[in-house]
Amino acid sequence: LDTTNNSLSSSLALLDTTKNSLSPSLPLLDTTNNSLLSLSSSKQHADFTIIVLTMNRLSSLKRLVESLKQSDYRNDTVDLIFKFDQPSGVASVDCAKGVQWPFGSVQVQIANTNMGLRQSWLEAWKPQTLDDRAIILEDDITVSPLWYQWIQTMYDHYGHRHDLAGFSLQRQQLVPLKERIGVKIHHNDNEPFLYNLVGSIGFAPNAQVWRDFIEWTKCSLC
Repeated sequence: LDTTNNSLSSSLALLDTTKNSLSPSLPLLDTTNNSLLSLSSSKQHADFTIIVLTMNRLSSLKRLVESLKQSDYRNDTVDLIFKFDQPSGVASVDCAKGVQWPFGSVQVQIANTNMGLRQSWLEAWKPQTLDDRAIILEDDITVSPLWYQWIQTMYDHYGHRHDLAGFSLQRQQLVPLKERIGVKIHHNDNEPFLYNLVGSIGFAPNAQVWRDFIEWTKCSLC
């Protein structure tokens, strides 16, 4: 999803890296605004969690929070969690603690030691059930008002796939060993498609695959 406007182009991350780097498009969806609302409203889903990874970037954190508050969550309960990687000051923490969030609960979690970006990601989300849904956002982005509807629609239609690591809001420019400017992964009229490289900008994990991945990292990184 182009996180700077209402565009609805994005990619889906495919975990199985033994296949070709670019997989065929998924079954077509009507990605107009009304269709997104009706498709995702017609199914039951777990409460949604937004996880913000942050540290000391106060201005960008404020910008992200403002874009999140302007998003359309329908009448869903959406919890917001700020995860601070041992901030050196209190301004960003105070900002997070003061956020007025009418869509659900707000939590502020502060690490006692500097974890670094990799460990912050690995400890970002611990789904309790396979039906849990969440998105992990670093604090230097903004999101479209339609991002939530798009992500919920993707979960409704493709969340059952075991070969799918998750969904990404990242633009179609994430091509290994190539400059991002002017590059487009797949010319398919902005329909969802499978891709073997996970887009970390606005990543919404598949709970089962994410849990398996975290368990794998505990063994491989020890």
